[in-house]
Amino acid sequence: MDSGYESLGNPHDKVAGNPLRIYPNPIVHDQFTISIAGNTTDIRLFDQMGREVALQSVVPRGTEKQVKIDPNAPSGVYQLILLTDGRQYTSRVVKLN
Repeated sequence: MDSGYESLGNPHDKVAGNPLRIYPNPIVHDQFTISIAGNTTDIRLFDQMGREVALQSVVPRGTEKQVKIDPNAPSGVYQLILLTDGRQYTSRVVKLN
C-alpha cells in the first residue's frame, strides 16, 4: 500500500531526485537551513508527540530557507514533512540543547 510519503533517508546524501538538503543536523542554536530543489508549498516540523513546532510556507525552487525552532523546545528527534512539486517527503532532524 502506498502511503503517499517518500523517505529521504540521510538528508545529507546527494541522491538523484532528492529535493532538499538539511544542515546542520543535529540542530544547533535553535535553527537549521533547508536547501530546496523543488517548488515547496509547506515545510512542517513535528515533535515526538506529534505537535507542530514549526511551519514555513511557499519557498521558490532553488532557494534556502532557515527554519527556527522555539529555543525552549526540548532536545530530541523531530519529524520534518515537506510538500514539494505535489509530493510529500519526510526526514528526521535532531535538536541538541
